[in-house]
Amino acid sequence: MSEHKKGNPTIYEVAEKLCTAISADLNKMFTSDAGKKLSDKTIRHHHGLISSVLSAAVKWGVILSNPADRVDLGKMPKYRPNYYDDEQLTAMFAVLDQEPLRYRAIVYLTIDTGMRSGEIAGICWSDINLDNGIIIVDKQR
Repeated sequence: MSEHKKGNPTIYEVAEKLCTAISADLNKMFTSDAGKKLSDKTIRHHHGLISSVLSAAVKWGVILSNPADRVDLGKMPKYRPNYYDDEQLTAMFAVLDQEPLRYRAIVYLTIDTGMRSGEIAGICWSDINLDNGIIIVDKQR
């Protein structure tokens, strides 16, 4: 299956060719993230990559100094996780009482252990030891 059928990003030229080939309106078929601002984490990641390439160029004698060393990235905002307060948990548990056990188990497991959804989805019965109260988390989905 092509990447475009899966909804993955593409470049403008490819999107334009696809729309021309099927006589479709480009603006209706594709959305643009051209005005979208990069996150601080993404900027730092890109800066680190560029800086390492330029450091290699300095080491090889291609350039005298690494211009990326002079970039001030500023302070990164402190990460503040989202969490449920006691009222929200009480309301959630009241609603959960009406749901099947498998859904209640997933929510209770998430709240009690702090596991991520991918980790919970990766748990198999062989990972659970009910006698010792142990769950082995060694994969995710």
